[in-house]
Amino acid sequence: MPVEKGSYEWRGELRLWDNEALMGWYRSTDAAVRSKGTMYLSLHPHGTFAWGRWVGMSYDGEVVTGWGVLARSEAEADAVAHNLVDLGKPLP
Repeated sequence: MPVEKGSYEWRGELRLWDNEALMGWYRSTDAAVRSKGTMYLSLHPHGTFAWGRWVGMSYDGEVVTGWGVLARSEAEADAVAHNLVDLGKPLP
């Protein structure tokens, strides 16, 4: 959702470890927003996508978590995300 429609911008870093995992952090760029957290993404052996979990503090102080996906196309990211939600793993 665009910032103009009530969302906010994020900033963060990911570091590649041993060509198999991306680990990092994120936070809101608005100092008044408390949202911040960490991410762990595993790289697919062929480098086609990365998938994993994020966990952090929401704007109201609650600890929340969810799936995260990086892919070369929106369609591939959508397919991987649906498999994660439906099957608990990135591939059928």
